[in-house]
Amino acid sequence: MKLSIAIPAILLSAPIGIFAHPPGVWEKCELSLRCQNDWECRQTYDCNQKALHHNPNYIFCNIGVWERNRCWVYATYPGAKMVRELGENGTEPVSD
Repeated sequence: MKLSIAIPAILLSAPIGIFAHPPGVWEKCELSLRCQNDWECRQTYDCNQKALHHNPNYIFCNIGVWERNRCWVYATYPGAKMVRELGENGTEPVSD
């Protein structure tokens, strides 16, 4: 009887663990700009800096229903640890 409960619990733990913490969240960017298309938002410094992995494919105009003509970006999750930068010789830096 216990085995019938344990097997589904084990099988469900992997997908739940993968999707429990998304890599990013939707945020507004470049609040002073009223955009007409995605290209306008992708040209701004603020949106490019906030975008997850600085990828312009995560920057959009008009995804929010309540605030039209605003730039939105799929940004890094707050408090998420970013991948460490590589050193000048292409290796991970050594902490002192």
